[in-house]
Amino acid sequence: MQSSYDSDGDQIVTMRVLNQRGTEVERLVTEFVSDEDPWTPARYKMSPETETLSSLHDAARRSALEIDDVLDDVLAEIDGAGD
Repeated sequence: MQSSYDSDGDQIVTMRVLNQRGTEVERLVTEFVSDEDPWTPARYKMSPETETLSSLHDAARRSALEIDDVLDDVLAEIDGAGD
């Protein structure tokens, strides 16, 4: 899974599914869909698949960086400082 940004600043997330040989068998890429007029960027929104893929990327990133553990440590320090 990788993340980048397009020229408009929108996050692009790509997830590749590989088989046991390392061959790409599926690729999911974020996309944006329009509510009404496809030529009006202000009305673009993430497709449901894109929202799911973006959430999955965020969860994987948080897990890899152990952000939840860091936040638990910070909260413990704050609680301990009040004693």
